[in-house]
Order: sequence, then structure tokens, then C-alpha cells
Amino acid sequence: MLRKSPSFYSFSFIFLIFSIVLIVGCGDQSLPLNPSKITNLNEESSDESMEKPSEQSPVNDVKQSSNRKQETQQLDNKKVEEKSENNGIFGTWYIWIPGSATNYYDKDTNEYATHEFTPGADAGQIILNENGTYQMSYRLWEDRTVRGKWYLSNSGEINGEQGEAIILSNGSGGTDWAIAPSQDGNSLRLLQDSGTVWNDGSSLWLFDSELYR
Repeated sequence: MLRKSPSFYSFSFIFLIFSIVLIVGCGDQSLPLNPSKITNLNEESSDESMEKPSEQSPVNDVKQSSNRKQETQQLDNKKVEEKSENNGIFGTWYIWIPGSATNYYDKDTNEYATHEFTPGADAGQIILNENGTYQMSYRLWEDRTVRGKWYLSNSGEINGEQGEAIILSNGSGGTDWAIAPSQDGNSLRLLQDSGTVWNDGSSLWLFDSELYR
């Protein structure tokens, strides 16, 4: 049987100590960071965040588009108001059929004999909206409410009268109606397109009733 000499144990012990020292010495190889390098890294990160364009979500795009549409609609409504000479025209107006008298004549002498008076009466209402729409309820023509759009006439379009009127397109009875000031300017009249024209080709409008509030 062979024996190991004492020198062999001494050599093994020394080798073990050397290996431990080597492992411990090489285990921490990390170097401390230079503060100046840390500063440079922060600056570069900040520059990149400033240069990178901001991304807008589709939801924000939809909101901005909706806001632009609302602003456009408000601008259009403002133009309508500025075109009307009297902003108080908007709202509800009631249709009044004025009272009238019918004369009767003697059939033999053809002279006046008597007359019959028909009192005035309410006949419905018209609602003018600022957005260019209207509602018309005129019981003498229809039992339903007609809805449509209105526009401003040109000067002279209503029987050659100066000034503007509001024309209700395709109103009660399927005809156009006009809201125009009276000759003295103290009241409003409701006129109907007769379906006939003047010599110049413009429409002949007939007086129908008065409007009041």
C-alpha cells in the first residue's frame, strides 16, 4: 500500500488557498460609473423625448373633428341671424284669419241689399327656428304639422316689394308660403304662392292671413 508524502498535503493546501484568493479577487469586476457619464445619459434621454413627436389617440381626433363641426354649425347659424333684419322673428307665430264682410245685392236692381260679417279666427301656428327649419300647423289646409326648411327671399321677389321675406318651402297644402312685413311695417303677413306668375315671370303671391304673438 502506497502512502502520500507530507509534501503532497502541503502543496494541496497552498493550491486551495491560492484558488480561493483568485476567485475572491476576480468576483467583483464591476467598475464605478463616472458621474459625468450618468449626466450625459440623462441629457440624451431628455433630448430624445423632446424630439419624439407626440402621438394623438384616435379618440382625441374624433373629439377635435366633432368640435370643428359644432363650430361650423354655430358659424352657419350666426350668418342666418345676421342676414335677418329682425332676430325677434324666430319662435312661434299664430295664424289669424281676419274678419271679413260679404256684400249682397238685389238680383233685380243690382243694388246693395245687405252684408254678412264673418268674424276672425285662429287657424294654427308657425314655428321658425334659427337653424333654417320651420313647423307649420294650418288647420284650414291640413290636420297635420308640416316640417320643412325656410330661406330668405331676394329683394323684390315677393310681388316686387322691397325688402326681404321668409319663404317656407313646400308648406301646408304642398305650396310655398311667404312671411313678409305689411306695407306699414307694423305687422307680418302670411302669403301663399298662387301658382301663377307676373309678366316678368316672378311668382304671384296672394295675401292669406296675419301673424301675431
